[in-house]
Amino acid sequence: MTTACNIARNDVYDQNIVIDLEFTPVPNEAGPDCLHYEIIQIGAVRVSSDGLMLDQFCCFVRPQWAPFVSWKVQRITGIRDSALQDAPSFAQALVLLREWIGEGRTRMVAWSGTDKAQILAECAAKGLRVPGNMDRWMDLQRVFPRAVGMRKKRTCMALHDALAWFDMEPQKGCEHQALLDAEHTAQLLISLLKGEHLEHAKAMRSAMGKGKERSGYNVMAGALAGLLAQMQGA
Repeated sequence: MTTACNIARNDVYDQNIVIDLEFTPVPNEAGPDCLHYEIIQIGAVRVSSDGLMLDQFCCFVRPQWAPFVSWKVQRITGIRDSALQDAPSFAQALVLLREWIGEGRTRMVAWSGTDKAQILAECAAKGLRVPGNMDRWMDLQRVFPRAVGMRKKRTCMALHDALAWFDMEPQKGCEHQALLDAEHTAQLLISLLKGEHLEHAKAMRSAMGKGKERSGYNVMAGALAGLLAQMQGA
């Protein structure tokens, strides 16, 4: 299990594959009872063990049972049915992703456990094996609050809130496109791997706190400073 203190260890993994998925609902009468959604887009970013963003993967996926992209998903992602007509099937896209990931010690990283659960569920429903280079996962949404000392009541943090905490500006574009969200998640991972925001955390603690009652963010800033100091020396 990945903990806040071993995120930065660069002797465990050769690469981090930061992944994000978009999916659409499967009507009850259309598919198997065990599958409620189908993947329609995969976005991934390769991050080296020392925190360099190397390359990207992105492809649409043609669903097998969902007859169309739901209106809600279209509104959020901008993905239309026409984009999926000539896209690879899930089985074909999984092969492409596996080949792009390649060999070596790989850690899959996602913001929440939803993406891993969807891949497992869809593989099971479609009789596919999960690629062997996708068997180690880190849920950065769970690790991040512990890493920055956040109180339990804020442990489920939205991606845009985590970016805002680090004073990162989301890239322009559709907020919920898979590759864009993967890039944003990769930015957070890199910040923790490299300790780039140590001075930022110290500045937050100084600006928000001397002689005053600290808020939850004050506590996070102080904890992050200590954590990143440990990570730099790891």
